[in-house]
Amino acid sequence: MLTLAGVAAKPAVPGGIQLQHLRDGADWLASAELAAQIAIEEDYDPAIHTPFLTRRNATRRKQIADGLGDWFGAFDGDLLVGQTGMFHDATVARFQSVETRASHRRRGICAALLGHVSGWAAARAPQATQVIVAEADSDAGRLYRWAGFTHSEILVEAGHAGY
Repeated sequence: MLTLAGVAAKPAVPGGIQLQHLRDGADWLASAELAAQIAIEEDYDPAIHTPFLTRRNATRRKQIADGLGDWFGAFDGDLLVGQTGMFHDATVARFQSVETRASHRRRGICAALLGHVSGWAAARAPQATQVIVAEADSDAGRLYRWAGFTHSEILVEAGHAGY
């Protein structure tokens, strides 16, 4: 687990990319489609995983309606190319599902989205420690450390197949 007190580095947004809150049903459908595409890359079975993603997005939308956070997208025109969520209370602000479309990786989109959302969270919950979970030596872990996050603790996960 990586944590940050303050705000992540905020690089320039790559040309042609707009960062914004997901606004409507079309944005949420695009969010689910992007998550499904990434799940396929990670060898999840779409027949089983897609209904899970639908339920998860419904839960996220309710949490947002309840004022617990928000969901953000990076758009290249009308195409959602990156996304992440942020949910928080007064002490912890937790990033959720930082994802970038394969066709748009390594362009700085994720870094820009991370900095944008970190600033949003710091404005809403200035005393909260920002938290993100990633493998320390992964590309994502290196990006988060570049943005200012530091290694905080090791998490161990156990699970079994099924939903």
